[in-house]
Amino acid sequence: MSKLLPLFMLMMVLFIGCQSAPQTAVTPTPDRDPNCAWYDCGTLHFATQAEWQAASEGNQIATAASFADLVWLQLFGPPADLDALREQIEYRAFVSSVHRCINLNLIAPATVDQVGPECALTIPISQ
Repeated sequence: MSKLLPLFMLMMVLFIGCQSAPQTAVTPTPDRDPNCAWYDCGTLHFATQAEWQAASEGNQIATAASFADLVWLQLFGPPADLDALREQIEYRAFVSSVHRCINLNLIAPATVDQVGPECALTIPISQ
């Protein structure tokens, strides 16, 4: 229970912050920097369903990885080597599951920032 309280607080901050964001016109989401690692530089955190679907899979996965990072670090604490963790099969499977969950559950008018944290929280993690 003590590990879940900080995670719950983090998700509430994300949720409240996202709810108070001003509505903006739909604009193309820039693609991620191709020089970044597979888990870095995602640009789709506030994307609409249409923007998510139009984006590259690499950008989607990098964005999903940022949600996975938040949950993983809250549940297990910071690893000695985060980059090494990200190369492990268990972590990659978790990110892949979060990505798949976003693909299945992102339905307009929801945006990725509303669906991504919930997906990361509900996917079982094997460490």
